[in-house]
Amino acid sequence: MRKNLNLPLYIIIFYLIFTLVIYIAGPFNWITYNPIYFWGLQLLYLSMIIFGWKKGVQKKQNNIWSSKWDLLIIKYLRPLLIINFIYELVNIFRRFGFSNFNFIGLINKVVYGLFHMGESYNTFQESIGEVSGADLLGGNLFTVFNLIWECVAFLVLLLSIIYFKKLTKRYKVITISTILISILAYLSTGTNIGLFRIIFPSIIIFIMKLYKKSLIWDRSKKKRLMKIILVIVGISFILVAFIFDMTMKSRGGILYFNDSSYNIGGISLNKDSIFFKIVPESLYMLLVAGAAYLTQGYYGMSLCLRIKWIPTFGIGSSMYLQKFFSKYITDDFLLNSYQSRLQEFGWDPDIRWHSAYSWIANDVSFLGVGIIIFAFAYLFAMAYKDVLETDNPFAITLVCLLSLAVFFIPCNNQLFQTPYTMFAFFVTLILWRATKANTKIYKWSKSIYAKVKQK
Repeated sequence: MRKNLNLPLYIIIFYLIFTLVIYIAGPFNWITYNPIYFWGLQLLYLSMIIFGWKKGVQKKQNNIWSSKWDLLIIKYLRPLLIINFIYELVNIFRRFGFSNFNFIGLINKVVYGLFHMGESYNTFQESIGEVSGADLLGGNLFTVFNLIWECVAFLVLLLSIIYFKKLTKRYKVITISTILISILAYLSTGTNIGLFRIIFPSIIIFIMKLYKKSLIWDRSKKKRLMKIILVIVGISFILVAFIFDMTMKSRGGILYFNDSSYNIGGISLNKDSIFFKIVPESLYMLLVAGAAYLTQGYYGMSLCLRIKWIPTFGIGSSMYLQKFFSKYITDDFLLNSYQSRLQEFGWDPDIRWHSAYSWIANDVSFLGVGIIIFAFAYLFAMAYKDVLETDNPFAITLVCLLSLAVFFIPCNNQLFQTPYTMFAFFVTLILWRATKANTKIYKWSKSIYAKVKQK
């Protein structure tokens, strides 16, 4: 059992070390400022992940989840799926600047965007902040609704994937339609993150369910399972890489990676990199684009080590909170963040990447990040252990969200970048902890289930 509990830990450590190897020996001539401090921090963070995970799997938990409660969740999930569908439908119209349900116009925009992703991406980015919510479909009322619904929208989507097999045909159609609308909205505006937020958790959910079943299988069945998992991961990787390559090419900049002037924030390519020797020439463009995404955040972090820390008191770790406070309260948190102050080195906060460590450091300093990383790994291990021991859907959802956060550690603090993921995390965490403790919420859920069963 212990081996099963530590498998995600091995994957996390391998992944983060791999990204650091690309940072050192990859296709870019990254400069590491304060190298002793920088690499000392990397060692500290990896150690805290291991230490936190070990402590998390040792934590005893109340395994009080009952599969009978699935009926209760599905009962309340159904109307939420309808609301989520309406949310995605209205927002795809708003995304393209429509003030009414102009389906013909929307179809034309989506089709054009799919074939001209770069142009559509630039148009969309330019429109952000220029169009008032009052001028879009649903007006300011729907803008307020968006702010409220984003607290649970992602959670509802993940639960619909978890319970997909148990839904009736009607709600399966609603779920698939919601997912397709979301994918089209992002792809037709040349962005990858929306598609990734759907594919990545879906893979995690599917693999977790298979892996849990395999715990009681014999060795031969487990070998077949590993082959299935490898095929699924391989196909998913190829699909994501293909879409990523397609969207990056559509934006244009990466097409000039062979030019001697090509650079990211003044950092040029390292043509002598071993990766250029082992990767086929036909994949050079994908290599450069992928390495840029996975490593420039580390360079941004090293730049942060050149300037003094100014605490942002819980606001700086989230791009959404920084911009919210800047718009409605004060811009001190935004201006004092590492991301804003790195502009003096030519590292644009709206264009360049910053690792999750840099975002969290805004609030607690780079040494303090170690404590947050420990807590993160501790929570991750507890949730993963709960998935193996129970069928708690909130534990599975939490594992999906934390896996998303891990994947983006070299790039940004993805979990707190937008209210869509940030609120999903906190709501999921609250619901999960409520189901793990003998609280009033737990007792209330049992009484509700009894009423549902009687009906």
